[in-house]
Amino acid sequence: MTDIVDWVAVDWGTSNLRARGIAADGAVTFARNSPKGMGKLTREEYPAALSELLDGVTGTRAGAIDVLVCGMAGARRGWLEAPYLEAPTDLRHLLAGAVQPAMPNTRFAVSILPGVCQKNSADNVMRGEETQLLGLAALRPGYTGVVCMPGTHSKWAQLNGTRIERFATAMTGEMFEILSTHSVLRHSLNGSLDGPGRAEGFASGAEAGLERPQELLGQLFRVRAGSAPVRPRARLVCRLPVRPVDRHRDRQQSSSDRCRTCAIDRLGRTLRALCRCAGQNRRHRHPYRRYRCGTGRPQGRPQRHRLIGVTPMNHRHIIAILRGITPPETVAVCEALVAAGITMIEVPLNSPDALTSIALASNALGDKAAIGAGTVLTKKQVWAVADAGGTFIVSARHQ
Repeated sequence: MTDIVDWVAVDWGTSNLRARGIAADGAVTFARNSPKGMGKLTREEYPAALSELLDGVTGTRAGAIDVLVCGMAGARRGWLEAPYLEAPTDLRHLLAGAVQPAMPNTRFAVSILPGVCQKNSADNVMRGEETQLLGLAALRPGYTGVVCMPGTHSKWAQLNGTRIERFATAMTGEMFEILSTHSVLRHSLNGSLDGPGRAEGFASGAEAGLERPQELLGQLFRVRAGSAPVRPRARLVCRLPVRPVDRHRDRQQSSSDRCRTCAIDRLGRTLRALCRCAGQNRRHRHPYRRYRCGTGRPQGRPQRHRLIGVTPMNHRHIIAILRGITPPETVAVCEALVAAGITMIEVPLNSPDALTSIALASNALGDKAAIGAGTVLTKKQVWAVADAGGTFIVSARHQ
């Protein structure tokens, strides 16, 4: 099969190799993956691994196809070292720092982007995440604040437009792997992360970790006492990211910045929920303001219909209820509402694929509007809304 592209984007990690074909209008034309990460290759094997992955790819123009590579291919032990840019730095300089390795297959012109390092007694490095940050800056021009990029080694970066000011690394993913496979806790962590007890275990781990982050090592051992296999596993997943979340909480609270989480997987949703607890809800003495449904007026006593978890913001005392909306329509409709000054938007869960609509709206407008769900009837639905990025629910009753 032939794929026609304008150019190719490649993320070359330690364990895996990922390529995306990009059309002239920026659309993704194909996605290909390979297990041939940096850790499995000698320097001489890189050209063949890339040619194998891109077999059948054809360019829209005459000449070689541009292939832009980020990640570990530019490490000292990779294909060809691309020297780091030193933070603070403008990420628009990445391309100027790219190196061009020899490529026997002349169908491809390869450039490897540099990573970013940090010195001055706060030594740190990243390769690959800097390109994600530049992508975020392009999608959200002018964004200033903390960005979390979950992974084996999660990155926390202070971004100011296209400029990265500073960053830190937390080995949360790797620590979970070590503890769940090599420590005394492994016997308590053989359950699935899904299924009954997940929500309860997650809540327990988040509450304990955020309230007493200094007791992390002692809390980890208590996981061994869990009675159900899924609950200790869920608690551990939630507790490990707590220390970096807590460390950034004071910095976040001292400004008006919000934390953005660049991920769509389970770990990303976990950290997004923790950031929301640590930096948004806990910022206020009374985190849950109750409103009469549809009026936006604060009430002294809980009402039967409640709006839960709304942070105070300027709005027109109107909740837009998008009953029946579909995911392809969601972002455009929400943008129009926000432009009109309506910043509280509800997607009822009996709408088609409502959780996808909430996730799309939250990712596009989460710093401009409160996106939530209506017709929420169970605890499981509450967690599903939170996982999708929703910040409030409207419920007539709870089960």
